[in-house]
Amino acid sequence: MQTQLVNFVAPLDEFPANHARWNSNEEVARILCSAQRHPEWLCSEVRAFPPSTSQWLFKRLDGIHFKQDGYEWKRRKEGKLIREDHVKLKVQKCETIAGSYVHSAVVPSFHRRIYWLFD
Repeated sequence: MQTQLVNFVAPLDEFPANHARWNSNEEVARILCSAQRHPEWLCSEVRAFPPSTSQWLFKRLDGIHFKQDGYEWKRRKEGKLIREDHVKLKVQKCETIAGSYVHSAVVPSFHRRIYWLFD
């Protein structure tokens, strides 16, 4: 799947700057595909309270607890687990990206969005 995605997504040469809008599906795919060629883009530690509009790249299954960022997120009705909305995003009519959205418990317009490529 990733090799097919690389064929129709143009690579990036530098990490995109922060901006005050959501990335499109194509932009997310470009960032994730380009990160494989730029290991210097990957973060090795979680920053407490990262600023709004910041973008960080982590290896998803590397044992880094990237969800422990210090913010208070909405919880499920039972109150034990954080409420995550899972999505599948399409690029060129093909489901290529999985995502997770979490809403702030304090500021309704503040979200944490996590994306990864399907294998």
